[in-house]
Amino acid sequence: MSDEGRGALTEPATNVEPATEQLHENGFAVIPDVLSADEVAALRSRLVALADEEREAAAALGAPMPNEAQFVRTLIAKAQEFRDLAVHPTALALARHLLGPDILLWEAFANRVPPGGPAGGAHIDQGPMPNDITWPVVCAFLYMLDDFTEENGATFVVPGSHRRHRDELTPETFAAGRVTATGKAGSVIVMDGRVWHSIGKNRTSDVWRHGVLMFYSAPYLRVKENWAFLTPPEIVRDASPLLRELMGFKMWRSLGGPKADKAFIGGQAGVSSYEGELLKEDEASGWGAVRPPWLN
Repeated sequence: MSDEGRGALTEPATNVEPATEQLHENGFAVIPDVLSADEVAALRSRLVALADEEREAAAALGAPMPNEAQFVRTLIAKAQEFRDLAVHPTALALARHLLGPDILLWEAFANRVPPGGPAGGAHIDQGPMPNDITWPVVCAFLYMLDDFTEENGATFVVPGSHRRHRDELTPETFAAGRVTATGKAGSVIVMDGRVWHSIGKNRTSDVWRHGVLMFYSAPYLRVKENWAFLTPPEIVRDASPLLRELMGFKMWRSLGGPKADKAFIGGQAGVSSYEGELLKEDEASGWGAVRPPWLN
């Protein structure tokens, strides 16, 4: 595997300039043919298998409740296919275009929208940010593992909403401005973290719609999925330097350092009560993470 951490995934999309223009104008863009048919099939097969396993183990998020989407989370810990997707060069190039040269992997999950699944949940992805943060600090990449159509619930997006204040987002304003972001399997929807969007209604009687979402953030944010706690140590050790960096296992300026064995409490030096395992590649690499002993 290369330093980019990618296995059999295709090369970056060759022309993403129209996507950057659409991101600035509309807050989102649909890029076709980012994944090959073989890559789509492999990702979809793995996702379906994981979803089935979690349902059988009564650990599913969502389905099998009637008409409810199923979510499969912590994808980085679950399959190499998703670890490869997290470092896709097209996504990294566009994420850095939006957020700057230094980024983190903020969250990684997938969903299966069942036949009859309802629309709803209009939101922005950087919702945890204060209202006065008016620039993008998060962006999302939704990989289509099926054709996304109006009939099967393709994502609703409001063009230009990244330039509007989040307080303007109401059911009425969303319904008035939304469009459907359709595309063929293998396409990816790229969204500025401020853009208004929601899941669409699956009006089919027999089609499940599958998608994988990778989110990236500015390097100073607390990530939504805590990779140090959620990722088995052997996966961290085997990951490429790039993936570890995206997961926060590398210092950024003064943040996220591995030297967390001491703490100053009330002005006095003290030994931390934390007894997790310190993971590190080598002394000079500058990355490390403490893993809780109850997950070892």
